[in-house]
Amino acid sequence: MGTFNIQVILPEIVLLGFAVVLLVAGLMTTNKRVLGLWAVLGIAAAYYFLPLSFKTPLTPLFSNMLVNDALSMFFRTVVLIIGGLVVLLSIGYKDLDDEEKGEYYFFILTMTISMMLAVASNNLMMIYIALEAISLLSYILAGYAKRDMFSSEAGLKYFLFGAVSTGITLYGVSLVYGLFGTLDLSLISQSLMINGVNQPALILAGLLVLVGFGFKCSLVPFHMWTPDVYQGAPTPVAAFFSVGPKAVGFAFLLRVFFQAFQFPSASMNPWACVCAAIAVLTMTLGNIVALKQDNIKRLLAYSTIAQAGYILLGITAWTQLGVKATLFYIFVYALMNLGAFGVVIAVSNSIRSDRIEDYAGLYKRSPFMAIALAVSFLSLAGIPPLAGFLAKFFVFAAALEAHLTGLVIVAALNSVVALYYYVQVVRFAFLHEPTSNIFTPQPKALILALGLITFLVLTLGLWPHPVLNWLIELLGV
Repeated sequence: MGTFNIQVILPEIVLLGFAVVLLVAGLMTTNKRVLGLWAVLGIAAAYYFLPLSFKTPLTPLFSNMLVNDALSMFFRTVVLIIGGLVVLLSIGYKDLDDEEKGEYYFFILTMTISMMLAVASNNLMMIYIALEAISLLSYILAGYAKRDMFSSEAGLKYFLFGAVSTGITLYGVSLVYGLFGTLDLSLISQSLMINGVNQPALILAGLLVLVGFGFKCSLVPFHMWTPDVYQGAPTPVAAFFSVGPKAVGFAFLLRVFFQAFQFPSASMNPWACVCAAIAVLTMTLGNIVALKQDNIKRLLAYSTIAQAGYILLGITAWTQLGVKATLFYIFVYALMNLGAFGVVIAVSNSIRSDRIEDYAGLYKRSPFMAIALAVSFLSLAGIPPLAGFLAKFFVFAAALEAHLTGLVIVAALNSVVALYYYVQVVRFAFLHEPTSNIFTPQPKALILALGLITFLVLTLGLWPHPVLNWLIELLGV
């Protein structure tokens, strides 16, 4: 049993070793690019050991605190991919050149470890501890640009909102323990199916627990921190926040509400109604407020809020097809959102501006960056034949199969609204004359990351079968 326990967390152990070496090496070397390459190597090494950890027998791990199931396999893989791409984007971000890169990459890797453990958690206390670890590291990273007043403000705002949300979540966890006498999600699920529970009390506890998960996913009304933190945080960090903790939040939603807090009958299940209401509010508010933004990072912040609403639509279907569509959407969303932020990093490196108007004529200054921007933004808008179109199609199809026609109509109308602000940025890049011809050569790591993301978004839009087959193999549907 002990051997199996160590084997399943071998990628995290390897990653921790690389992180510690990075922390020490940052004090001893002045070549900051070497530190970034070492961080990439650490991510690659952890990814190399993932298949070995997946082969672990499906037995209780660490007293059933962790589980090695389909959800953990998917999300641990996605988290590692996100971590690797964020490191590549960070290598090319010039505004961090004056900061301690060894510490920065150490925090990125340790946050990746925390997220990998979080998505494999099978106990509400373990989930809470992992959530706190991710939050503490997020506060540090949000305010990491110590010479930037906006970054310090972002870190403080994130801390204040995060402290309140995790406190409410912990209160919900205590109520769950009072109801069931355990925080083990497997035992809670069994107890609900066999013995039942006081439903109003469970709904109250579930709603309190939902606060922390909704905070990480930027779901309305737990989204207030998102635009200010994204604008103030270093851009690679904002990119990390937009996909990493969000993926973890949806993993928690699936594991706690879809798997554990299930009622004996679907007609008695209130969570689908809660998810439907939050999905409508989230996508609507995110899209409407995004229309008024003139700062690209704030626009992407509200875009991520709206995208969270679309993702939640798949969970609202409350079917295996809905789960499959949700997981596909999360994978594609991570790629296209990191691609969008990657272009923001490149433009910021060149002209030190995040105003949308300053993207005018980007195609004439850097055709590659303009094409990468168009692919990412149009994919976020759901334009075929890009991967974002298929992601939305699968989520809408799952909702229609679950007879959520009204919800799909609302989501479709929201997609039309979102098309305006996504296309607006692309229009500035391709159809407007540049206000300046300045565009400095970008680091190779940034170009590599954007090239890979652009290729994957295009390829998955035309040939999604590798990811779909992987999901079918994991979920068995």
